[in-house]
Amino acid sequence: MELKFVESKNIIAMGYDDDTQTMAVQFKGGKVYHYHHVPRDLYETVRDAPSIGREFAYSIRDQFDGVLQ
Repeated sequence: MELKFVESKNIIAMGYDDDTQTMAVQFKGGKVYHYHHVPRDLYETVRDAPSIGREFAYSIRDQFDGVLQ
C-alpha cells in the first residue's frame, strides 16, 4: 500500500487499501500501524481534516485495533 505524506504534528504519512479496508498510519517515530475494517469514507474524513491528528485520535485510535507492521 502506498503511503502519502500528510501535514500533521504526529503523523508522517497515511494510506488506504480498498480491498482489505485497511488504513495505514506512519507516526513521527517511524512506526507504521495498520487499522483493519476502516470504511473508506472514514479514512477520507481523517485524511482531509483540518487537524489530522485530532481527527485520527477521535475516529480511529480508540475505535479500531492498530497492528504494528
